[in-house]
Formats: sequence, structure tokens, C-alpha cells
Amino acid sequence: MRKLSLLVTMAGLVLLMISASAAPLQQLTVDVGGSVTVTVDGEGPAAAVSVVLTIHEPTVVTLLATSADDTDPVIRLIDAYEREIITVDNNPSSEVAVKPSDAAFDNTMLIAGQYLVLVGRSGQAGSGEITLSVLPGKPDVIGIGSVQIIDGTLAPFERYQLPMPLEAGEVISIAAIGKAPEVDLRLTLRNPAGEIIARNDDNDTFDLFLSDLDPRLYHVTIGEAGVYTLLVRPFNDHETGSFALVIQRHGKLIGEPSTETLTGASEVRGRNTFFADFEAGEIVRLTARALNSSLDPELEVLTPDSIYVAYNDDHGTEATDLDRYDARVERLIIEQTGAYEINVNSISGRGEFELVIERFGVFSAAVLPQIDASMGQVVVVTPAPPAIPPEATAEPSN
Repeated sequence: MRKLSLLVTMAGLVLLMISASAAPLQQLTVDVGGSVTVTVDGEGPAAAVSVVLTIHEPTVVTLLATSADDTDPVIRLIDAYEREIITVDNNPSSEVAVKPSDAAFDNTMLIAGQYLVLVGRSGQAGSGEITLSVLPGKPDVIGIGSVQIIDGTLAPFERYQLPMPLEAGEVISIAAIGKAPEVDLRLTLRNPAGEIIARNDDNDTFDLFLSDLDPRLYHVTIGEAGVYTLLVRPFNDHETGSFALVIQRHGKLIGEPSTETLTGASEVRGRNTFFADFEAGEIVRLTARALNSSLDPELEVLTPDSIYVAYNDDHGTEATDLDRYDARVERLIIEQTGAYEINVNSISGRGEFELVIERFGVFSAAVLPQIDASMGQVVVVTPAPPAIPPEATAEPSN
């Protein structure tokens, strides 16, 4: 998923696609909580203004570019490895944007280091005066946690594996940053029994320390304590490159898990509304299970402020306790304490159903020990044998 897919991007941005090594007319600096005002005289690489953003520790920030007149700001973020992370033109749905033309990206995590922000403009309207602000963001209920970075390098047909002693109920996030634009990685996490519990190729999160090709295991909840194994490998075995692992140990779930089963009956295309009290930090799973072969249920979840936060129709998983058309919200992290509205709707058919609410615990931040990086090792992966075409079979002679 491209991180800019949710933003409105103007065709004129192609003029700003310059490399990080180019020499713009101006170069300024900004830290979190600060702002800088620049004048962009026109479109194109020669007019772009370079601002060095320094992040002193992992944090959540909001990037905002505004103008007092008709100037349409554009910002482009490049990381320390000269990888383009995102281009932002308009974001009228932003919490901080004042005008629809403001360039804004809300509440995104950045790890420590220096980033290059190229400030430009779309079109010639206005004076070209733009203010770039880096605002402290609002972390979600899970937070950043303690961050550990481990560097590594892979040659062709190699993979990196790291034993990770993890605790029951722990919530952890792991990302792998390719240190060059062409490095495309995969992540796999196996439990003590060797079973895959999480894997990812290209992340679909919106934290700006990652490019589109970087993998991330996000907010994984650990079931049983033990030594897990993390595997890092290129998308294609013949690829090579350096990477940085970013491990976030957020904390643990507390409290005993519980399950509540509610029942109801739906008419064709009917809506059946339930309310459940959740606590901020709870992690829950919701299931709508039809009790006959006619009903096709869907799930909707709304916050106490009536904001949609989750939806599912056909679960699309390999779960053996569900029929094909049953609905499941596999994992919902509760951000706000209060009464949530849960709708079980009939996509088609009628009949009785179950609404199952599983509560896994309430998240509590905790300082957990760092992983012993010295235990990581690079191993050679045996290449797959080339495909051998079947031998031709001679036609029988008469």
C-alpha cells in the first residue's frame, strides 16, 4: 500500500522529485515543536527549499505546511538512507489543517535521526511563503514502547535469524528498514514450537520511518512465554543489502481473558444493535456467527462518539470455527473508554446468530529488557533447485 494513497496529490509534484543530494537554494533546520518559514519562488527542483528535521528520540509527530495566502504547499520527506518516504500535498481531513490546500500528515512515528523535508509548492498562486511546523503528535493507547535497533547485512541466499525471549501477554512491534531504496525485505516471527504467528512483506501502516517496501509486524500479542525466532530475508533470495531492525516492546496485557456470547435473530437486510462497555487499552475480538445456512452476517463497530472503527463481512481467514460467510473483527485495540455500538447486519438471508465478544486483557505499558543482539546470526538458505521440464514422451508407433 502506498502511504500517499489516502492523500490528494497534484500532478505538479513531479517537478519536486529531486534527489536528497541536490543543492537547493536554501537549507534550514527544525526540531520537534518548532517551525520554520520559507519562501518558495516557483515550481521545480531549483525552487525547492531543504529543511533538515532532527528527531532526537523515537516520537510521534504531525507534519504541517501552511500558507497565509493562496500558495498551495507541498512537502516531501526523505530519510537518512536517501529513500523517499512520502509526498504530501493536500490533506483536508487532517486534524490540524486549516485550509484544504494545507499539506499535513497526522500522528506518525519517526525514529531518531535526521530527515530531509523538501518544501515546495503546487502552482504559481500566492506569494510562495510557507510555514513548516513539526508538532508533537498523539500516540495511540499502545504507545511507542522501548525501542531497540539492530543492524545487519544480507548477501544472496542468506537470511538473518534472531532468538527473542518474549513474555506471555506481551505486545510487540517489529520492522525492518532497507538501507537503500531497492532493498525489499520480509519478516517472519515463529513461536517456540516453530509455527508462524506473524509475517509481513510490505507494511500497510502510516509511520514515516518506513518506506512502502519495508515489512512490519505491528502490535503482535504474544500468547505463551518462550523463545521466539525472528527471520529477516530479502523478498527474492538473490537480493542483497543492509537493514536495520526496529524492535518496539510496548508492554503487556493484564487481567484474565473472558468470553461473552450474545444471541439474536435477524430479518433479511435487518440491523441488530448491541452495546458493550470497553476500557481504553483492551484488546478484543468480535465474531458474528450465523446459526443457520441462510443468514450472511456483517459486523460494524462504532466508538462512543459514533465513529466507525471496524467492519467485516466475510472473515476470509482459515478459522475452523467459522463458516465462509461469518464475520469476524480479529483484533481491535480500544482507544477510548465507553459504550461501543456493535451492529450485526444481514447482508442476505434471515435467522438466528451469535455475537461473541472475546476480551484478551487490558494493555499496560512496561519497560521490558532488550533483546540480546549477539544471538542473531546470518545463515545460508539452500537455493531452490531449478525447474526441470518433463521429458517428452515418444508417440507410440503403429
